[in-house]
Amino acid sequence: MNKYLYPPTESKIKPLLEVVKKVWIDSYSEVAGADFIKKVAPRQLSLIGGYNVNTDGTITLGFADSGMKITLFNVDLLNLADQAGTRRYFHTIQHEYCHIINQTKPYSPEFAKITPNYVSVWANYTNEQANQLGFITNYARASDIEDFAEMTATMLGMSRAAWNAKVNAISNPTGKEAIRKKEAFVVSYFKSEWNIDIYTLQSKVETQMLSVLR
Repeated sequence: MNKYLYPPTESKIKPLLEVVKKVWIDSYSEVAGADFIKKVAPRQLSLIGGYNVNTDGTITLGFADSGMKITLFNVDLLNLADQAGTRRYFHTIQHEYCHIINQTKPYSPEFAKITPNYVSVWANYTNEQANQLGFITNYARASDIEDFAEMTATMLGMSRAAWNAKVNAISNPTGKEAIRKKEAFVVSYFKSEWNIDIYTLQSKVETQMLSVLR
């Protein structure tokens, strides 16, 4: 009862889904094979027109529901000329899809031991503060499940050069080392469980992203 949600404007739906298909689905299909998305994918995309604002002031950009549905919010506000905003939007898609991938084939519990200091009040930290503690975003501090998805989504949201620059800019060597360990864990998981080279996928997603930005 404390939410105010509404359907997306009809004219926004097809352009959004065309971009979603190109950046997300086509990238996985090319790198992982044409059947990958068919076998490991939500059966439904639920689109909401505006923001999903929580009572604590945080905003939920999307979520995955039992591996069967991905809900995407603020559809009406997607602007391909806003490069940072568009990348944030696809970060959400990659994050929620990673949950579905993990629900299909769980990762090892050893991942959670890299930085076990997860907290419920993740929004009290900035991304920069989280980086110093070994988390790629502040939301990654919420749980190891969100941490894994944030690592994956962040890696798939930029080029490898940009990713390396981001990690190398972390001044705390302990935090930087933790993120590199998580990176190696994510790389190993995608290769061993799905036979996907995540760096190849990262490159493909970046190429597709650049092709849709205005």
